[in-house]
Amino acid sequence: MMKQVWVAEHLMETRCLEFILLSRSRGIRQTTLEPYPTYLDQEKFDNKLLCMLNVMLIEWGRDSATRLGVGIIHEDA
Repeated sequence: MMKQVWVAEHLMETRCLEFILLSRSRGIRQTTLEPYPTYLDQEKFDNKLLCMLNVMLIEWGRDSATRLGVGIIHEDA
């Protein structure tokens, strides 16, 4: 659970956030030598070619944007 102080400071105000597409990736590969954590609910989303999107989350300020993080999102999510 999040600490209520953090929630009060960060989530109660209106923020201008945007995801920016950086690139597409081939999808999640699973190997027996190096198992990856499960990133994709394959019952809901197909693991097809170029289905994963590499994105950056930014927050717009008055004169500039600030990078908040990067991540991977399925194109159908």
